[in-house]
Amino acid sequence: SVYAGLNGACLMAKVLGNDDEQERWAEAAGAVKNAIPGLYDENLGRFKRSISDSSLDASLFAVWYMGILTPDDDRVVNSMRSIERELITSSGGIARYEGDNYQGYMNGWIICTLWLAQWHIAMGNLARALDLINWCADHAASTGLLPEQIGYDGTPRSVLPLMWSHCTFVLPVMDYLAALT
Repeated sequence: SVYAGLNGACLMAKVLGNDDEQERWAEAAGAVKNAIPGLYDENLGRFKRSISDSSLDASLFAVWYMGILTPDDDRVVNSMRSIERELITSSGGIARYEGDNYQGYMNGWIICTLWLAQWHIAMGNLARALDLINWCADHAASTGLLPEQIGYDGTPRSVLPLMWSHCTFVLPVMDYLAALT
């Protein structure tokens, strides 16, 4: 996210015709982009959350989504497989991170599940992506609105509706439909 923000600042400076600021933001974005692969831990076989925190976190999907590495880079593949294997919940969704206790222990989050679906689409695994998208749709409230997260018993938890869940739902659906064509 920091890389994307700095890269965005670079693009804004370019549009505004400020070459000095564009160069400054480009250097900062490049420094962050170049540092991120250093968070890959060979012993864990995946990316760490930060230099000092080796927790598995579903937001690691951003390493490929923000353009740091390609979705088929072995480090990304290993990290995404770890997320799918270790953060899958009893209800079938993906938890935010190891040991998450917000509104219940290791609940499945709509956005995290959809992030995994987006990676599967990028990898050409459309059947698995559709399973994940359908899991989110199947766990909408009776009104059709998406919650923030789903408890171990399959019921909505926390915020309902959550715009972030709805917005994130649209992205993999669009990606999936594009991949079909």
